Amino acid sequence: MFISLYFCGLPTFTFAQLAPPGVSPEPPATRAESSSSRPGYQTYPKIAGVGASVSPLGIGIEAARPLSPHTNIRGGFNTFSYTDAIQINGINYSAQLNLRSVDALLDWYVRPRFHLSPGLLVYNGNGLTAHASVLGGQTFSLANMGYVSDPANPLTGTGKLDFFKFSPMILAGFGNLAPRNGKRFSFRFEFGGVYHGTPRVSMNVAGSVCNANFTGCYSVAANPTIQRDVQAQQQTVIHDASRYGLFPLVSIGFGFVL
Repeated sequence: MFISLYFCGLPTFTFAQLAPPGVSPEPPATRAESSSSRPGYQTYPKIAGVGASVSPLGIGIEAARPLSPHTNIRGGFNTFSYTDAIQINGINYSAQLNLRSVDALLDWYVRPRFHLSPGLLVYNGNGLTAHASVLGGQTFSLANMGYVSDPANPLTGTGKLDFFKFSPMILAGFGNLAPRNGKRFSFRFEFGGVYHGTPRVSMNVAGSVCNANFTGCYSVAANPTIQRDVQAQQQTVIHDASRYGLFPLVSIGFGFVL
């Protein structure tokens, strides 16, 4: 292709006219050829890597793709469940821990292998549910007050602890789920935390309690003293759980390039 040069009425020259004698003129590289031969993140696959990890958020599955030579976008989900039965202050609890979350992170590689990763739990479904019961005639304590479960209408209760659905997080660590060095497998170690703030706690009780000598029994739903003790116990749980508003994380994982 010949390109003419025009400037202030000067004579017109073409590449053919400017080429030395005996040398065939060569047009400049096209824009497509120049961009395709230049290395860059555009040449990376759309989904560069997938992997698995283990952390206090549960077992995670992740996928990542490069945004630039030094950044990745990464997303995944975490899940885990655990059930246990315990007794505290004479109350039998059947508790279930449910970990369910979805995260989105930006991996910024300040060094070839070391990264900082701000992000969000875009869905924080982590929480705890519990069912409580006290056998009829058995003594128990609630907010440091002693009671006896009514044999004719034993005490039962439910409790729930959860968090707001969006939670900011920050991680730092080593390894790259979408490596640029041609390796297909990678190992990752990360540490950081999730800020999920003050938890939401709800507690409800039903049934009846009696005096220690069984001279009188009354429904807990209609007794203001019992309800006040339940609220005091609820505030104690909120206070204790609030110590972990910034929840620490340590994660180990591996990945491979698709």
